[in-house]
Amino acid sequence: MTDSKALTASEITISQQVEQLGKEYQGYLELADLAPETKRWYRARWKQFTTWIDSNEGSYPSLDALAMRSYFAYRKGGKYSDETVRGDYRALSAIFNWAIDEELIDVNPLKRVALPRIGDKATMPFTPDEIDRMIYGIENDLQALDQWFINRDVAIILLLFDTGIRSGGCRGIKYPDDIDMTQHIIRVLEKGNKERYVSFGDRVHETLIRHLETRPQNKYLFSSRDGKQMSMAGLYWMVQKACELANVPRRKLHMLRYSYACEVMLDGMDTSIVQTSLGHSEIRTTQHYTRFASQRRALQEQRKHSPADRLPSSNPQHTHTYKLLLDSQGNPLWNLGGA
Repeated sequence: MTDSKALTASEITISQQVEQLGKEYQGYLELADLAPETKRWYRARWKQFTTWIDSNEGSYPSLDALAMRSYFAYRKGGKYSDETVRGDYRALSAIFNWAIDEELIDVNPLKRVALPRIGDKATMPFTPDEIDRMIYGIENDLQALDQWFINRDVAIILLLFDTGIRSGGCRGIKYPDDIDMTQHIIRVLEKGNKERYVSFGDRVHETLIRHLETRPQNKYLFSSRDGKQMSMAGLYWMVQKACELANVPRRKLHMLRYSYACEVMLDGMDTSIVQTSLGHSEIRTTQHYTRFASQRRALQEQRKHSPADRLPSSNPQHTHTYKLLLDSQGNPLWNLGGA
């Protein structure tokens, strides 16, 4: 382990401090019990940060709140979304907290830096109608390379929508090791290398059978054309293409997980069961998903109780005609005292 004094001594530059800290953290990641995607995510966030530090050599005397605020201002002022900047914050905060535990630094430089705020965007989960349109678009895509691609893409979208598994877990499913087609159960390995089981319905079962009949023979249930595990980018662009084919607004891949949670909650599933099915360790995480179900229910109720639809004139059987009543000066009677 690097001497903690070496990281905080005034005679070294901030670039040297960050470089030493990065080497220690890379060594930790090599042995850490984290999913490969998680490790890549942390490495990418740290690399972006160190690149900025190197490009601003001499501007900041130490790794402190001033430097961190400047970094996030740079990220927010560029092409990066609010969600990306918040991801930067979470990753760097976790790394600095690890460094404190390892006695590499004394204080988290983010301690006095607030988590970047994001706007309350009105993005909603996919509706069942939109999922149907996406499936129809894929199945009738005249530019599809072959039937295997069609079967694979339909199976992925329906599986994500039907089970709420994360995209990383979906990518890692192995066949036949992780699937019990008779019991409709899949074993997935997700965040933190946590293993859990999910169940899928009859529609997904039928779709998987068609996919298995045409898929290339390799260890992954869903693979690219070269037989390798599908990349996150491949999954993302597959869903974006499905949105385009269905003429529905594009959404993040993760919204399929929100869509699952929304639909099962609207169907009456208990929140504690939803928590288990999503693999959440804390109920408050699941409750974050409930707002989408509440919004969907509010929209349904709002449509059901539409005041305009209950106007007498909205009734097809309505035949009454209204006569404009005027006073002796020719003014409408309801405009008494008006200008």
